[in-house]
Amino acid sequence: MKKYLLAATVAALMSATMAVSASAAVSSQDEIKMLRAEIQKLVQRVDELQKNQGQQQKQVELQQQQVKELSKFEPAAGGSAAALAHVEPAAGGPNWAGFYAGAQLGLAHSNTDYGDLDDYYDNQEMNALTDFGVIGGLFGGYNVQHGSTVYGVEAGVNMLSNEDRSCVGDPDCSETLTTDFKGIATLKARGGFIHDNSLFYVAAGPALARVDFENNDDASVFSEADWRWGYAAAIGVENIIGNNLALRLQAEHVSLNDETINDTVNATPFGETSQNTSLTAGLAWLFN
Repeated sequence: MKKYLLAATVAALMSATMAVSASAAVSSQDEIKMLRAEIQKLVQRVDELQKNQGQQQKQVELQQQQVKELSKFEPAAGGSAAALAHVEPAAGGPNWAGFYAGAQLGLAHSNTDYGDLDDYYDNQEMNALTDFGVIGGLFGGYNVQHGSTVYGVEAGVNMLSNEDRSCVGDPDCSETLTTDFKGIATLKARGGFIHDNSLFYVAAGPALARVDFENNDDASVFSEADWRWGYAAAIGVENIIGNNLALRLQAEHVSLNDETINDTVNATPFGETSQNTSLTAGLAWLFN
């Protein structure tokens, strides 16, 4: 633009010079006036070009300011729903973000209390019935990671072999009450923090358990099998031992809702309260 203005100015000076020379050669006043008018037009043209240059400069400055404002949002530009779902950890740090699945195996301890509602059994051997058994199953979930904080949801299904039994005070154990734990399914919200290469977490949520009850009184048998709701709470630690492999150690407690059993063998109702606590070790594959 500067080059253009300079050229216009030079052209104006040349025209003025030619006008002076022409004025010396001509005697007509009309021709001199025409030359002066031409010079004025050229001066006006230079002024217009200078004004246009100022406006264009303002537009350039405005566009530069807009670019600066938009650059503030550059990290979020083009972000997808998946990118917004979690924040990637620092380069080289442990990464728990995304889906995961695994298997676990361990030891389970069950506890059952029977409530003698009509005092038929005189509350003999009705409380603190316990048993140890094996538990094992599968789990899977999804994690969201923000720096050193991890939270998400996890579902699990476990089979176990706990059987709580009472002889209700009979020395010959001719009558037995038995509560047999078959399986437990849980859905838990999970949250924790990362320290070094380990994730420490707590989890809690609803639980659904398959429980079988049986009263065997000298071959007269009453049995009932149903699914019972309750809640589950867990605490654990995971450690990444490979690129996508994590070792887990977890303690979980499951408490089931109270159940009223209408026993037809002796036509007596009684309550049942059951709990299960397990300690398991597992391996998880991280899909990230």
